[in-house]
Parts: sequence; C-alpha cells; structure tokens
Amino acid sequence: MFAYRKFKISKLALSLILLFTIVASSFSAESPADSNKPTVADSNKPTRPTRPGRLSREERNKRRQSAPYAITMKLLQQCKAKRNLVYATNHETRQKLDIYVPKKATVPMPVVVWIHSGAWKSGSKAMCKALPLIEHGFVVASINYRLTDTSIFPTQIHDCKAAIRYIRANAADYNIDPNRIGVWGSSAGGHLAAMLGVSNSNKELEGKVGNNLETSSNVQAVCSWAGPSDFFTMPIGKREEFKDKDPELEALGGTLKEKADLAKLCSPITHVDANSVPFLLMHGTEDKLVPIQQARLLDKKLKAVNVSSKLVMLEGIGHNIRPNEDIIKQIVEFFETELVKNID
Repeated sequence: MFAYRKFKISKLALSLILLFTIVASSFSAESPADSNKPTVADSNKPTRPTRPGRLSREERNKRRQSAPYAITMKLLQQCKAKRNLVYATNHETRQKLDIYVPKKATVPMPVVVWIHSGAWKSGSKAMCKALPLIEHGFVVASINYRLTDTSIFPTQIHDCKAAIRYIRANAADYNIDPNRIGVWGSSAGGHLAAMLGVSNSNKELEGKVGNNLETSSNVQAVCSWAGPSDFFTMPIGKREEFKDKDPELEALGGTLKEKADLAKLCSPITHVDANSVPFLLMHGTEDKLVPIQQARLLDKKLKAVNVSSKLVMLEGIGHNIRPNEDIIKQIVEFFETELVKNID
C-alpha cells in the first residue's frame, strides 16, 4: 500500500491511475490527426518539428506538471530501468527496447513485453502501459520497431521477433525466466502481439534481424487490445478518420489487390493452428477503427483448433481502451495463469 497526500491507495488503484495517465496522453494511433501534428510553443519562436513517435517539448512539460506524473515516478522507483538497449543494428535507431526489473527480484521472473500502438507509423516504447505489472511479479519490457514511413510489412514483425530473441538471449542479465515470455499490445501493437502468438517457429516470419538468430522468438501468451486480425475484412476505405489513406495500405505498400499475398502473410488469422499460444482478447463494442468482428474472428479460429482464448467485449467502448479495475485484474490473472501456473 502506498500513501499519497494522506490518502491510502491500493497497488491496483495506483496502477490504474498510471494507466489512465498514459492512455490519456497517447491515443493509440490510429487517428492520423494525432500522429505528426506540429506543435507551436510560442508564436514568436520557431519550433523544431516533432519526430514520429515522440512527444513534443510542450507535451512532455505538461505531463511533468500533472499529479499522476509523480505517481508514475513512484512506480519507476520500484524497479531498475534499463533503457535504449539495442536489440539489432541491422537498420536504424528504432531497434531498441527498455526493460524494467522489479527491485525485489531475487530469482528469474516472467516478463511481459509491451508493443506500442500508432497505426504502424508512429508511437514509442516510452508509452509503456504494461508498467504496473512490475507490482505483480513481472519484469516488463517495452519495444520500438521500425515504422512504415521507412519500412513496410513484414519488417515490423521481424523487429518484434528480434526483440524477443534479444530478451531471451540476455535473460540472465535481467532476472528473466526465458521460458516465460508474454506479449501485450494495443491496436497496431495488438496486431503485432497476435502475430507473435500465432507464428512460433514460423520460419517465413522469422526474419534475419539482430545477432541472436539461433535463439527462439517463441512467446507463451498474448494479450491483444483492439488489434486487427484479418486485413481482408477490415473496413478499408470506409473510415472517416483515414479518408486520406488507410494505415493498412501504407503498411502493405499498396492496395489489397496488389499486395494480397503480403496481406495474407501479415494477417494473424492466417497462421492460427494448434501451436498457437493462449490469447486474451479485449475489444470495445463501439470500435469504429478496428471493428470488434476482428476479435471475434480470431477468437473463433483459435477455439476451433482447441487453443485457449478469452474474448472480453467492452460494452460501449471505442478504439481507445481506458482500463478499469476489472480489466487490469483480468490481465494480471491471465498472465499469472499462463506464465506462472501453467508452466510450473
């Protein structure tokens, strides 16, 4: 229990405050208006353009002045943070990750890897919504991956697999149990997390990124928030938010007709089989960017091959999931079950 301004707050409530803060400060993507909007600090002073995936100076200052920022710092004090670890040098500086190890860790612990949102074209590992899990016996990692302004599919998947290989190869350095790796992502990150969960030992999706090519990129559990599962059934060309260009087409580098083979390769539903790992799918019933039917399709196909899958339909919620106590409890219970109890 923590005391904050003379009020006692439970660990779970503290985690919720942190998540609300992060969610509020970063819309998951998927609305292009949020991704590369220029920010003006002073009409008399020229401002440096904000790079994709980074907060502007004004946004950073605003976060620092908020009360929940202090709570975030308090959570970070409970762990040892290793930032900007280079998991590959094949291409560019995006190939880095952060690892947060609870200070109380004395034995190897399971790790949950956060994969950020951003329509595959923006976002940052700095917005790690999985950080509260450090209070529940998990190491937490947060990864960056190449964005579609420089590389189209499947490089994002290759980067995620390279990050998992790095974490497993260096597990002993960070009190991580290499046999207990879970992934959790939102929107574009939810899609990439799902791809990891259905492609264990899939050589076609492995890629050749990083220096740990002999190490497994397998994961043991997936939590996906509002992630696309089948590009062919997405409402491409029908969403007001993406009237200029759909992010799926930017990621594919062409139309569905032109890139049909690549769209199939990068749709999680294509690869579901008995080797897929357990899934926790969470999706808002009012999601207009990634309709809930995407989660229903994946859930149905996983269950058809007897893979554990739970679909949590969040009534009245849109694309931007704001977690409540019940949502966080379910996520913690899911990873405890799949990364601790079911592996022992």
